[in-house]
Amino acid sequence: MAESAATAQNANGSSDGLRDPYRVIVWGPGGVGKAALKIMHGRPEFELVGVLCHTFGKGGVDVGQYIGKEPTGLQMSRDKDAVLGLDADIVLYTGSFAMDQDAADEEMRGILASGKNLISVTSYNYPDYHGEEYVAKFEEACRKGNTSLHGSGEMPGFFLDRVALTMTGLTKEVHHLKIEEWFNTSHYQVATLGFFGVNKTKEEAREGVKVIEPLLTASYAEALTMICRSLWDATPDVTFDADFELAEEMLELPRGAVAKGKVADLLFRFTASIDGEPRLEAHLNWTFTKPERWLIEIEGDPVSLRTDITGFASLRDESMYREGDTTRISHYCTAMPLVQAIPMVVDAPPGIVYPTVFTNAVPDMRRLSTRTSIAR
Repeated sequence: MAESAATAQNANGSSDGLRDPYRVIVWGPGGVGKAALKIMHGRPEFELVGVLCHTFGKGGVDVGQYIGKEPTGLQMSRDKDAVLGLDADIVLYTGSFAMDQDAADEEMRGILASGKNLISVTSYNYPDYHGEEYVAKFEEACRKGNTSLHGSGEMPGFFLDRVALTMTGLTKEVHHLKIEEWFNTSHYQVATLGFFGVNKTKEEAREGVKVIEPLLTASYAEALTMICRSLWDATPDVTFDADFELAEEMLELPRGAVAKGKVADLLFRFTASIDGEPRLEAHLNWTFTKPERWLIEIEGDPVSLRTDITGFASLRDESMYREGDTTRISHYCTAMPLVQAIPMVVDAPPGIVYPTVFTNAVPDMRRLSTRTSIAR
């Protein structure tokens, strides 16, 4: 736990009994980072001290202007060293997945060792998946900086690690768990999605996905392994499969077009099997036409469960945006768990902070008496 000057000044307690605001850096103000900035804007719990951006167009832009508010006087910066040198309690890492995972890990450990706690949207839900040596490197960085690391988001994260797992607490034994997500991609550049196979033939898309398969699998395998160990006390074999849906007609989108007969929607399937039997599945549907949705199905004994959740900006008219706000629902759903985790991560002892669920189906309920997290 990195104790900032603000924390020290508040040692005797403030008039309202609460500590001074958490000093926050947002690292990568893309869709999720921008949502986090909007969530924290104007709230007394947080003081934004820095924003690290990676594109020329964002460097020097006032943060308030960037999120459609009045200027704040704080400008986004492309100078990584300058941002890392700021006095802050925590970094919200909301950048995109790195193609070079070793370099990304090194950057994360550098942030932690600098004395800043870290919450990342790019995996780190369950570093144990990668082995003891991998975990030890992060724990050493945490000890050096007196900091904590936490991976969060909406999927993996909130809907799998918390909602689905908590639902299993209504049944004695879980035979199979499946979670399926629909993520609307209409706000992305079609050219960018081409990296994943969009606007290509199925054959081209399958070849392209092979490049990112290790990255996607490693990320989701962390969460799936953690859930399997919690539910069944077993380490699964995690496999990946991809499928594609073709555009039935030309799709004219806000940021590009998809030709008729080319790949439009993407389906990524992750399956966690134990002793050759599929036990846990996570399906990701990237679609241009459907709203954000999460379907959870649990085959259990003596109770089986299904819940179907659809996200809207407002239920009154089932709108996808609120007036004057172009941020996607999925980006808010991803950013909100990160922001809410700030107090717990800053106040945690040095090391890795795992997701917490009060109870779920477990092989032996005696383990719940001393539970501190899903993984512990």
